Amino acid sequence: MNDPNRAQFPSLRRLGGPWSRRRLRQSSVLPGGASAFILKTTTMAPSSKFVALLASCLASIPLPASALSWQWSYRRPADAEGPAVHAFGTLITTENPDVSGFYIINSVLGERNSLLIDRLLPAGSVAPGNCYDINTCFASDNLLKAIQSGAAQLTPNGFNVAFTDGSYANYFFANYLTPPTYLEFYSVPPFAFIPPTGPESPDSELRGVFVANPAPGPLPMAGLFIGLGWTRQLRQNRLSRTLNRSQRDNQLYEQ
Repeated sequence: MNDPNRAQFPSLRRLGGPWSRRRLRQSSVLPGGASAFILKTTTMAPSSKFVALLASCLASIPLPASALSWQWSYRRPADAEGPAVHAFGTLITTENPDVSGFYIINSVLGERNSLLIDRLLPAGSVAPGNCYDINTCFASDNLLKAIQSGAAQLTPNGFNVAFTDGSYANYFFANYLTPPTYLEFYSVPPFAFIPPTGPESPDSELRGVFVANPAPGPLPMAGLFIGLGWTRQLRQNRLSRTLNRSQRDNQLYEQ
């Protein structure tokens, strides 16, 4: 019987690592056994210059508030388990929490080890490669809590982000480990199912420290949309210049 995932990902490989085996407790089975892989790649080189532009345009538009801005970071030092990781940036959430105290994350800006974040994946989505099989995957919920004594800010599902080089990360709180800790699942192409032993390099699942603090004052939602539109246009312009330069180089080479 043909496996649709093997057709889509012919180079499935075996992975290894210390953490993923226990994440079966937090697994999500997709309805109807649908594939959980989401792919999007880009040839644009990472750059964080447009983040400053976005912050500037958001602060300059005094419109009615309907969202909150948070400064977030995920850090871990290099050790025997893996390399150092420093991810940070801005989270945009709903203005008010739900009855359980959770804010809904609507957008993520920032970078990981100088690699630019391209976008936030929708709640209920799965980062490519974050599956044991086609029916057992780890879906996000995009929920965030304010800092409280003894309480985690993320759930065991956490949130997923895509990077500009086609890699993905899932940041979540592993309350099933002893002691409980924050983890980052990181995957790069080609994507494969996770065996019981967990991921191996270049994929990883590493513990670290996650913190998100709300920025002073509410954020204008209209300013957010304008800022995101500007940054998208900047990326498209940069990519267009790169492609045009490549075409000119090819023409000169052919001559």
